[in-house]
Amino acid sequence: MQELNFMGMKCPKPLYELQKFLKNNSQCSTFKVFCDDKNAIGDFKSFEDFGVIKINSTNKKDNVIIFEITRAQQNV
Repeated sequence: MQELNFMGMKCPKPLYELQKFLKNNSQCSTFKVFCDDKNAIGDFKSFEDFGVIKINSTNKKDNVIIFEITRAQQNV
């Protein structure tokens, strides 16, 4: 499973980086995202609502938010 480190990035940068990753890595279907921007939870949820990704889990450890994400059938 590929891991993406978006630590230190502030909204909307994590979402842009995720979108760029999805476009450039079509073979990767499940991955983990690490970030510390509290707004990322809502941003990634919106991305899920658009059918781009499916958030399998969201965990928070200290100030780190860890998402386990699966690419949705629809491409970005």
